[in-house]
Amino acid sequence: MATQNNKISSNPKSLDNDDRISKTDVQPKSQLTPRLIDLQPSHYFKRLSLTAACLLTAFGLSSCSPQQSSTKEHSQSPEVAQSSVSAIIPRPDQMNAKVKVEGRLSTLLEMDIRKVGRKIPYTYSAGKIANSPGYEWWVSKHFAIKSDLPEEKVKLYLELLEMSYPHYVELFGAEPANIENQRIAVVYGKSRVSTRNTMLDDGFRRGVHKNAGGETMFYNRAGYSFPSSREQHQRYIVIHETMHAFHMALSGHSTWAPNWITEGLADSIASHVYYPKRQQLAVMVRDRAPMSYLISGLKQYYAGGEPSIAEINDNPALKRGLNFFIIHFLLSDPERAQYFAWFRDKLMAANPHSEATLPTANHLLKEVFPDWPALEKAFASYVKSQHSSFHIASGPWEQDGSAYWIRVQEEKQQPRLDIGINPQGKLLSKMSNAVDFPSPQASPLIDSPSGSQFGLLVDYQEGQLHRGQVGLALGLELSDVNLAYRKNYQASKKDDKVKRPDYSKDSYQPLWIKEGRYLIFEGANHQAFAFSPELLSALQKQDEQGSQLGLNVTLNNKSIDIELRSLDAGSVISQKEQIQLSEQEYKSIKQQGISLLANDVSHRLTPYLQFPKYDVQANPKAELQLSNPWQFSDITLLQRVFRACLAEQESGAETNCDKDLMSAYPLVADNTQHGNASEQLLAIENNLLNSTNDNTLQQLSGIQNHLRYNHGKPQLLSKISGKAKVQSQLSWVQQGKNLDQQLAIDLNKQSVSELHSVKAEKLLLQQNIGWRGKTFSLSQEFEKPGFDGVCLVDRNNLRDGQLQSLIKLTGPYSGKTNGKLRIEIMPSHAVLGSVKSQEVSIAPYETKSFRQAFELNPDFQGEITVHSSANLEVDGEAIYLSKEQRIKRTEN
Repeated sequence: MATQNNKISSNPKSLDNDDRISKTDVQPKSQLTPRLIDLQPSHYFKRLSLTAACLLTAFGLSSCSPQQSSTKEHSQSPEVAQSSVSAIIPRPDQMNAKVKVEGRLSTLLEMDIRKVGRKIPYTYSAGKIANSPGYEWWVSKHFAIKSDLPEEKVKLYLELLEMSYPHYVELFGAEPANIENQRIAVVYGKSRVSTRNTMLDDGFRRGVHKNAGGETMFYNRAGYSFPSSREQHQRYIVIHETMHAFHMALSGHSTWAPNWITEGLADSIASHVYYPKRQQLAVMVRDRAPMSYLISGLKQYYAGGEPSIAEINDNPALKRGLNFFIIHFLLSDPERAQYFAWFRDKLMAANPHSEATLPTANHLLKEVFPDWPALEKAFASYVKSQHSSFHIASGPWEQDGSAYWIRVQEEKQQPRLDIGINPQGKLLSKMSNAVDFPSPQASPLIDSPSGSQFGLLVDYQEGQLHRGQVGLALGLELSDVNLAYRKNYQASKKDDKVKRPDYSKDSYQPLWIKEGRYLIFEGANHQAFAFSPELLSALQKQDEQGSQLGLNVTLNNKSIDIELRSLDAGSVISQKEQIQLSEQEYKSIKQQGISLLANDVSHRLTPYLQFPKYDVQANPKAELQLSNPWQFSDITLLQRVFRACLAEQESGAETNCDKDLMSAYPLVADNTQHGNASEQLLAIENNLLNSTNDNTLQQLSGIQNHLRYNHGKPQLLSKISGKAKVQSQLSWVQQGKNLDQQLAIDLNKQSVSELHSVKAEKLLLQQNIGWRGKTFSLSQEFEKPGFDGVCLVDRNNLRDGQLQSLIKLTGPYSGKTNGKLRIEIMPSHAVLGSVKSQEVSIAPYETKSFRQAFELNPDFQGEITVHSSANLEVDGEAIYLSKEQRIKRTEN
């Protein structure tokens, strides 16, 4: 029988033998809920008390229908990653990721990685991510990566992510609630073609975005990192995109937040310096050379007419540098950081749709921060105080830890990296907290920089000792045009012509190390020296493993004293030379900054200058992850007291908690005063314990309830500061009927309770809590429990001479969804009219049911395949969903 392409009818026979179509439209969220909504990945909820509305929760996600992971994860001790494929997938709580965190610096101490091959781990993308040809899966404690990259690269990226994880948690103030069972999915392909193919395998019809370095998709919450030729950029993309995936695992989606939060946080944490030999990662770095958002932010700020925070928020255009500035400004002060976290959680609670995000954020910003005009003024002053210590004049410079190097390619100008520190250690930018990453470690080849002494450590590429040249540019004098450009990064105009920087117009005196055998100074008088036989021999012996040379420079009134050093069998081999200077050369070199130079090689260059001290408070306890920038161990106490104080003020009670907090903030910012800060916060906490206001006590106790789904089964995760007795009554509401459940919990920091597995429109939670001698109540309402974004479910059966088909389509968390549904029966002659389709549109949080009946061919016996599919445009993402069911028709 010929296939007929019919529209899905509005009146076929249904599964209920009704002659009309049964199409159930559940009201979209915008018609169901008030403004204050707390969204969770599996649903959104509203608190019945206004102050408690923003006690942030984070939930594990269920699928359209409760779903098990495709591959079981077993109880067995994990092992360090090996090339062979593991027979099992260890659970996250069985794997180790021991990371010491000291402010914005992570040090990896221990870590388990397991290669699991084609077995798909249980992730926050469960049911929405597939295997791909040539790709395999690897898992660590918190992450699962699908990749066709070499093992070494996969391990590197997992290590970077585990070092980043504590900072993800710090910036969002919470972990995904089911993180001890589910992992965050990451995908990294070795080519754009293979990455496009794996995205198509996962249902994304567009594939790789042609202008992006990576994407994290709303549909499945997986981060896709696209290949890059730049090593710094490769690491940046992995950290950046996984921040988005973390965001979505935490709250289901990310469109509730404006660009300056979603991209600002991701760009800020991905602005990093990685130390491969130390296995350290510095994040939230403002002042660095490659990919400088500090410079791009200044460029955008002045080009945009010095926009305010409100103007940046209201502008949908992506301005990464401006977003970067807002994040760093708000998080650079303990008081502002608390208000930002409160704003972030209230915005997440409001859960605006995409088109309402910017106005909602604007309103909440001015509602949350107590003196908005003063904040805007402080932001403008902050931006204008920013100056970069690093400028890439030319060349594709990379950075590994404290070392810099160029990717070898054809260059039109001399590769040069300018550093704004002169030989005497004067920081030319005069910016506070400049060079905010660790200095190079001590080396026997380099003297510690002091006075007018500095150095350069050269790590030669293996087997390339005698290739190219590297060195220092001394006494750098910028041309007038270039100097003017670096004041505000705006190209000047003269005679209606744009004057852009041309760094070939600058002047300096190069000090070269040429071909691993010559020292050359190109000043007013050319001066050159050959390496001694002993030094040259020492370097040549190391060549196959990579030679190392120290260049020590001491600036005197009329000369530069040079000492070259290398190692031979553990002994230092040195050579001393003296370069004569004119008076003008001496003055210029003494006052100006120092630049790195390189030609035709990728040798690593580590400058030893008098960098500003990178203030890290030693943290001997790896389990104490002090990821806030002040390394304050009682940061959660500060948050509880801060929010309880807001609640107490809102209640109208007389309190001085706000004044007491104002005197505590400077103590938090000064790591020598942390003991006094903790004492003061404990005193404020004790005063607030006298409150009779439920909201105040909720905030002070830190009580949180998270409804999460673990392998499709609902659980209540409860958290509190310390111990509590909690009596809970839960009511699952469906079509006006309730199914109740009682829980009595002895809560010690946190507990997980199993809940009834039922379908419901909402879940009501009433709690009575006994904590620290106080009793208070809490009410929460969870709507749409089990909601997991866009998905398609079908069910088909044979009945009364018909093949009856039901498709349920669920809308997204946010944005418009349009497309076409299609049902095709195979073989075509099994029914009369084998293909039917219909245009569809669906709102956020909406579920639509489509029922269709196909008249069976009475002469057909055998297997019938029903293929249901949807081609959809979901909030800007083109996705394809499909389901197949096979039904055996036999003669009655």
